[in-house]
Amino acid sequence: MSGTRAFLQTGRIICLGFLLAGAAGCGSKTYQVGGKVSFSDGTPVDAGWVVFAPVDSQATVGARGRIQSDGTYQVGTYKEGDGALPGKYRVSVLPPRPPPSAEKGAARGGNRDAALTFESLRVEFDVTPGPNSLSLTVRRQ
Repeated sequence: MSGTRAFLQTGRIICLGFLLAGAAGCGSKTYQVGGKVSFSDGTPVDAGWVVFAPVDSQATVGARGRIQSDGTYQVGTYKEGDGALPGKYRVSVLPPRPPPSAEKGAARGGNRDAALTFESLRVEFDVTPGPNSLSLTVRRQ
């Protein structure tokens, strides 16, 4: 009987550990945030990053999303595309780092060349419960 009691006690401790781990932040609710990044002429930016940095000095978790070839993005906090926590963010649009061949002076072509030379953009945005959409326009340098 004491073996069964020890097994049940161990099971309770393990369950309690899982409950505490879930309450420690992994269960924080994120909300979908996405949109499109374009140049002022409507051409989609086909590379780069959209970065959400929390404005509140107490917040420590931001989000980011890779700009796709059609200009769309979805941000993620804990994993790619899982959304952002509610709150106010400073949003930056950043160009990608040039590929190694570009750093050596090799020719680049297509729209990707234009995407490498846009001005970084900073705006503020409130993520609220539910789906969030933010389209952004950047200027070519």
